[in-house]
Amino acid sequence: MTPRRRLVIRLLLPICLAILLIAGYGIYWWQVARQLEAGIAAWTAEQRAQGAVVQYQGGKVHGFPFTFTADFSDISLLGRWSGTDLSVRTAALRLNLSPLDLTLIRFAADGPVTVILPEIALETNTNGTAGVRLTANRAAGQVDLRNGVLAALSVDAGRSKLDNGKNAIGLGSLHLGLALPPTPPSNFNDPAADIALAATNIDLPAGPTELLPGPILQAGLRGTIRGPLEAAADDQAAHSVTEILTRWRDIGGVVDVARFDFAQGPLSLTGSGTFALDQNLQPLGASKVTATGLGELIDLMIARGQIVGKDAQTAKMVVAGLAKPGTNGRPEVTLSFSIQDSIVSFGPLRLMRLAPIPWPQ
Repeated sequence: MTPRRRLVIRLLLPICLAILLIAGYGIYWWQVARQLEAGIAAWTAEQRAQGAVVQYQGGKVHGFPFTFTADFSDISLLGRWSGTDLSVRTAALRLNLSPLDLTLIRFAADGPVTVILPEIALETNTNGTAGVRLTANRAAGQVDLRNGVLAALSVDAGRSKLDNGKNAIGLGSLHLGLALPPTPPSNFNDPAADIALAATNIDLPAGPTELLPGPILQAGLRGTIRGPLEAAADDQAAHSVTEILTRWRDIGGVVDVARFDFAQGPLSLTGSGTFALDQNLQPLGASKVTATGLGELIDLMIARGQIVGKDAQTAKMVVAGLAKPGTNGRPEVTLSFSIQDSIVSFGPLRLMRLAPIPWPQ
């Protein structure tokens, strides 16, 4: 072989290999894109067969060579999922997958997103009606899959409003995180899900339940739901949220809260604890809480007449006796926090009575 021929081979071989790699990757990308489109169509057909309304425009996969991208418009979903009715509407949604990781789906809706839960109520209405509407000016997040099944979900929403047609709650931001274990729980000790909830700049409607003036600057928690939240394997009947929660309570299900935070006005709280549901499916639990600004809250409640007489004196003495300098120089108090019979208490201080939660039947 002449030197010239060897040179030509050396030059052509890498080019041929590159062409083959590009062609192979193009075939791979095209096949995966078609499979994704088929998966979207199959999911749509399955939901419609189960009675759900699924409407949208678009869905073609594009983005070669760096991503798999699908754009949807005029989206409307209406059906029953996880035991409750649900409606979701948004003008545009984008899904993204990396060719290097087909188990991670990123999504973004840059326009308003409206979620309606017609069976959930912010409060018990005298006419028996219910329904909550959550409207977010944008939303983004990701879905992690494990063997094609949901393993984790993370959603971040911008400025939002939660209303029931009578009262409205404004939120500066909202975060939801959910992570499911590889195997479903079989008893009350097993984790069913790790959860993370956080919200900022929460504007509450004025009313008798308002503890402090002004917005709640932040509120959030991280914890683990323990105990089965699904029906038994041999039970194929559809179940409402009330039935699911009743079974979870009866089997000994709890929520272990690793940390919760709350800040409003001069009051800030951090703590951890264990919570469950009582016989009426209302919150029940106990924890330890470190609070700053509790003295100011007690003074405000005394001025309002919410704490009177001996209770007022006891509350002030307890707080004064337990107070110690905090990291920010303000006095802080560590004491028990409990919810029982819908009454929220700090040590001996009864803070407020919670409105009952009317779970969907």
